[in-house]
Amino acid sequence: RFSRDELGKLTDAFNEMLAGIQDRDRQLEEHREGLERLVAERTAALSARNAAMRVVLDNVAQGLATASIDGQLSSERSAAFDRWFGAPDAGAFFGEHVAGEDKRLAAGFRVAFEQVIEDLIPIEVSLEMMPKRLERNDRFYSIDYAPVSRDEKLDGVLLMVTDITSRVHAERADAEQREQIKTFQRVLNDRAGFIEFFAEARHLVERVRDDD
Repeated sequence: RFSRDELGKLTDAFNEMLAGIQDRDRQLEEHREGLERLVAERTAALSARNAAMRVVLDNVAQGLATASIDGQLSSERSAAFDRWFGAPDAGAFFGEHVAGEDKRLAAGFRVAFEQVIEDLIPIEVSLEMMPKRLERNDRFYSIDYAPVSRDEKLDGVLLMVTDITSRVHAERADAEQREQIKTFQRVLNDRAGFIEFFAEARHLVERVRDDD
């Protein structure tokens, strides 16, 4: 049997232990609520950042995409990239995807990318050896590359594709114009020789035309 004093002490000890358990439970609940609030805040911030990045990727004029260390394209790509080359199949090698039907160019991408991931030469040099231009669906594109690192190790490559169709057409038109100017200059410098050449050429054409 417990005496009245012993029973009182036991009751006090029990109440103190119960209060300690309740206080610990309250602290754990506050800690859990704090963690949930922190997770919710970080999730909201991440969602906002992803939404802002999606806006950028949907409106940027360049074709932007990242390729992992095994050459696979990530799901985060600019709208321009998918519009120019289409959405890639799962596990598709980026070089084959952008090269399309050009098997030689696709092979060039693969060989050059192997040099990049082997890391035998400086990354800047190996990226410079990657294909820089391609033609697809009657349009011309230039490609720049930038390394993507994690913990100071190469983790992938950023592709920055630019539509240079207008520039290529302008360069070709300019080259044709320069060639025409050179031709006119040669005619002006040797007018007599040109007339003689023209007369001889006309005579040959007439002989071919009249030949039975």
